[in-house]
Amino acid sequence: MFQLRVIALFAAILFSGFFFHRMVVGVNAVKFENETYRRVQHPDFIPSRLSIAVAGGWYDLAIGDMYWLETIQYVGTHAVGAEYRAYLATLLELVTDIDPRMVDAYIFGQTLLPRELDEYQGEDRHLNEAIGLGEKWLVHLCDARKIRAIDMALDIASLPVDESTREPCETLWIPFYLGYDHYFYANDPEKANRYYKIASAHADAPAGVRTIAATTLSDSGDPTAAMEMLLDLAIFSGESAPACSSVAGTLKRLYSEYFQEGILSYSFIDPVREAKRFIDVYERVRTVESGLCREYILRLERMTQLAHVRQADEAYFRDHDGAHAKDADTLYRIGYLPYEPRDFQQLPDGSWAAYVRDEETGRWVVRMRTPDGRISDPRKADRY
Repeated sequence: MFQLRVIALFAAILFSGFFFHRMVVGVNAVKFENETYRRVQHPDFIPSRLSIAVAGGWYDLAIGDMYWLETIQYVGTHAVGAEYRAYLATLLELVTDIDPRMVDAYIFGQTLLPRELDEYQGEDRHLNEAIGLGEKWLVHLCDARKIRAIDMALDIASLPVDESTREPCETLWIPFYLGYDHYFYANDPEKANRYYKIASAHADAPAGVRTIAATTLSDSGDPTAAMEMLLDLAIFSGESAPACSSVAGTLKRLYSEYFQEGILSYSFIDPVREAKRFIDVYERVRTVESGLCREYILRLERMTQLAHVRQADEAYFRDHDGAHAKDADTLYRIGYLPYEPRDFQQLPDGSWAAYVRDEETGRWVVRMRTPDGRISDPRKADRY
């Protein structure tokens, strides 16, 4: 009988303890869940880096990971209408203050903060926040001496092999996205060119990044420098496409003859087009591909035509009381451009790349012209 009483008492104590534990833990779990939900839904109070360092001690990186996960949750719960932009930059600033090497956080901000292209209207503070995040990363995790050397370099092909410029940052993707934001959203090809050059100085950079660097240099108003850059890239690709590389070497020698005192002879288009035809025939006969070298020659043809269009428009401007031509076809039709401009970009729907003057920036740019003659909206247009 005594043993039964002991067992019953022990069971009662055990049950009471279990019930009390469940009650306390349950209440705390609900409180924790509610607090997490409140912070994710309304991150009005975001602590400073200093307060986390003081309170977190040696665990600040773990706290940074926690805020990074909450940032992802915050974006997920405010995806509709992109409402997450309200606090996203502040959260990412905190996360990257705690852990400056968290590359994903920078890329997260650089891709999600800017508006969609069809929403874009003038200056956007969230775009500035995205750019600010990327520039913050460059300050912390790039070699300042190599960045200065890249800024001064003209030969983009040598950037990934020259010891003074190669591998300037811990990753190429932050400068890559900075270039993207400046080019596609801020409409600033000059700054975009700087960041694409930095990205292209990495040995593992996609080869197309170097093409983009040359393209943005042209869009910033320096097509002749972009042409030299493309010729160097084509020559540099000799191991994979020796015939194309040899043709590029010939074009570079001709370029030095045709470009005198800041003027590019209109006759230079002839050897460029002839080089393009030669490469096409060579590829068909030898059943080989010239890869990126051919792409560089195609881009060179475009840059040559854009340089000539700019020169022709300067003459048009002098003759028409300070008015500019609206497109290259106009300059050709009335005799300011001695040949018909033909871009390599042709789409299956009948659209083609046309050279037009952007009234907002005053630059000659590439825009797609639809079969009915309309030019694509500059804010929505792809950069080709």
